[in-house]
Amino acid sequence: MRRGVRPIGPGLLPEVRGSLSAMRRTLPTRARGGVSSDVGRAVLDLPETNLALHAFLVHFVWEVHHFRLYSITESLSHVDCCTRAAAGDAVLVLGGYWFASAVAGRRWILRPRRTPFLAFVGVGLDLAIGIEVMSVRMLGRWSYSDSMPLVPILGIGVSPVLQWLVLPPIILGLSKRSLEGGRTSSAP
Repeated sequence: MRRGVRPIGPGLLPEVRGSLSAMRRTLPTRARGGVSSDVGRAVLDLPETNLALHAFLVHFVWEVHHFRLYSITESLSHVDCCTRAAAGDAVLVLGGYWFASAVAGRRWILRPRRTPFLAFVGVGLDLAIGIEVMSVRMLGRWSYSDSMPLVPILGIGVSPVLQWLVLPPIILGLSKRSLEGGRTSSAP
């Protein structure tokens, strides 16, 4: 046993409890609240946080269900591939959101209108198509299985194009609902 290291045993438990209690007493009350603290609530009330979380979850489900349409050249597990793809999709959602926010302000998702919505979807779709073309044609990061239908002019899969036409309204709806619920639950 190394010098100065005490073995874990029944005598150590009261000491650990005492240390935790002392730490808890020294923390400010607001810092002990976890996610329900003012800072945590403020982070969760950000449109970006809501969009990123909902985008990741919704895109992850899509990626898992459409994984069989791809042939991945990297030696990654099914879950790793879907996780990376969903994280990248969440970043694209944020890019589309920030572009639309330049036109309509950061809280536009609470009152969605046609122009910011089309900007949001258009930027996400353009970025997704660009990444798909680069990854399939230029970098060879993945290819398509025989069951993937292709968009004739672009030569890319139908699935990623549909993904960016179908999922954005769902993500916006979930985020709007979450932001509205967050605001009403914290009202006095």
